Amino acid sequence: MRAGDVLHASPWHVYIAPFGVISLAVWGLWAVALTAPIIGWINKRELMMSQVAGWDNATWAAIVGVPLAILSFQVLLRLWLRRRRIEVFADHVCIRGVLRETRVPIQGVVSVVQHYDMHALSSSLRLHYHAETRVGKISGWLISSRALGALGNYIAARNQVLQATMEGRLH
Repeated sequence: MRAGDVLHASPWHVYIAPFGVISLAVWGLWAVALTAPIIGWINKRELMMSQVAGWDNATWAAIVGVPLAILSFQVLLRLWLRRRRIEVFADHVCIRGVLRETRVPIQGVVSVVQHYDMHALSSSLRLHYHAETRVGKISGWLISSRALGALGNYIAARNQVLQATMEGRLH
């Protein structure tokens, strides 16, 4: 990791679980919605055939159109979420989200703590600065926790080098 690197959204987080456990529940609902009619066709074929024969065009449009509309919304949302990235600069980190942009300074950081949120299936970095009350946060939503950990190591190492050079100048 070095200045100029860009951390992009992880495909796992964008396509499978962008909203954590809630996203996994949506995939479970899709599995149930797709397997229920198949099980109905296998177990009660005559009953299913008589029901399907009674459907008009509006019913078919609802049965096929609503799931396709939901699926297309999910695909478009995921393509939009792919735009999220973290850009590393020499003195700050720029988090370019899908709706806003945030700059977090990385100079003067004493310690970096990586926090894992298992419900959201993501992690974030908490930056503790020289001033005891000042804390910065780099949200790792949609970013791989491994890449975010590398960013945390870069920030810590960069500040150790800066602190060593400052101490060398003072002595």
